Amino acid sequence: MKYKSILIATIFLLSSCSRPDYADPASQVELPQPIVDNFVMPTEVNIIPEQMSFEKENVQISEDDFVPYQDYTKENPITDPKTLIQIFNKLEPRYFAIFDKTGWYRFDLGLISRDDPNSSKSFWLHFTNLDEMRFDSSLSIDDYPSLYPEGKVRLNSAFINGMAGSTSYDFDSWNYHFNKPFDYNPDFQMPEPILANYNAYIPDDTPCSPPLGHCWLYREIDNIQNPVHEDREVKDVSSFTGWFETKNGIDSFALKTTTDSLGLLRADSDTNKLATRRTSIHYYDLKNGGFFFTEDLSDYTDGTSRAYTWDEAYNKVERFERLPDRVQELYDEALPKLEELYGKN
Repeated sequence: MKYKSILIATIFLLSSCSRPDYADPASQVELPQPIVDNFVMPTEVNIIPEQMSFEKENVQISEDDFVPYQDYTKENPITDPKTLIQIFNKLEPRYFAIFDKTGWYRFDLGLISRDDPNSSKSFWLHFTNLDEMRFDSSLSIDDYPSLYPEGKVRLNSAFINGMAGSTSYDFDSWNYHFNKPFDYNPDFQMPEPILANYNAYIPDDTPCSPPLGHCWLYREIDNIQNPVHEDREVKDVSSFTGWFETKNGIDSFALKTTTDSLGLLRADSDTNKLATRRTSIHYYDLKNGGFFFTEDLSDYTDGTSRAYTWDEAYNKVERFERLPDRVQELYDEALPKLEELYGKN
C-alpha cells in the first residue's frame, strides 16, 4: 500500500562514513554486503515495501569491496549489467553506515540556484532508535539570501511527534501555516517513520521522489534493469557503462547512461530544442556511496549539442547532538503550528 504524505521540497542526502561529527567521535559500524541475486529492485509498485527496514547487522563493509573491479577504467569500462548492480549494492551499506549514533543529522543538498552561491538546501533528521533506522523528527529548510527577506530562511516541511505537514507562506509577512498530508484521514494511524520506508511520507507517486541518498542507487539499478522506457509515443532506450576514477580529488565510481529517443522527441527545458540522445555520467563517492557530481550532454536534431556539469552534495553530512540555535527556533515555531493543525493544543 502506498501512503501519500508530506511535501518534502528538497532532495536529501544520506551518505558519508567520514562526516563531521558535532559530538563524540563516531563509533565503528560493520555493515553486511547485500546479496545481489536476492536484491529486489524498487519500482513504482514495490518501492520501499511497508514491511521493509534496514538492519545494520545484516550487511558488512570491507576495504576490499572494490578490489575485483579496479582494472575497469573509462577506456575499459564495465558493460555487464549484473556487475554494475553488484557495485551499487556494495555502495548501499556505505551510505547507511553514516547512522552510527543518535542525534540530529544535517544533509547538505547543495545550491538552490547557481545565481546565488550563498543559497542552500538542507534536510535534518533526528534519530533516537538506530536499531531499526527510525527517525522521529525531520525539517526541510531553504536559505536563499538574494530572494528571501534579510535573515530569513524558509521551512518547507516538518515531521514532529507523529505530526507531518508542508508549509504555505505569506511572503509579505513571512508567516506560514501547515497543510496536512494529502488524503489525510484522522482515523489513519501513520506508520512508524522507518528510513527505508520514508516513501510513505511524500505525496508523489514517483518512487523515491524526492530522493534520499540510497534512492539514487536504487534508481540507477532500476534503470539498468529496465533499459527501455515507453510512455505512449515516447520510447527511450538506454545503455550503461561504469568505471572507477578519481574525480575532483574523490575516489569514485562513475556510471555513464546513454539514452536514445526512438519515438516522439521531447524538447530540452533549457533550450527548447528536440534531443535525440542524452548522455549523463553520475559520480559516486566510494567512501559513502554519495552521489557528488554530474556531467550531462544533450544532442539535438539541428546537429548542435549542449553540455553542462553540476556539483551534487549527497556525500556531505554533519551530525549534531542538538540543533543549532537558528534551526531550533524553526523547530520551536513549527511545533505549536503542527499541534494546532492536528487539534492537539
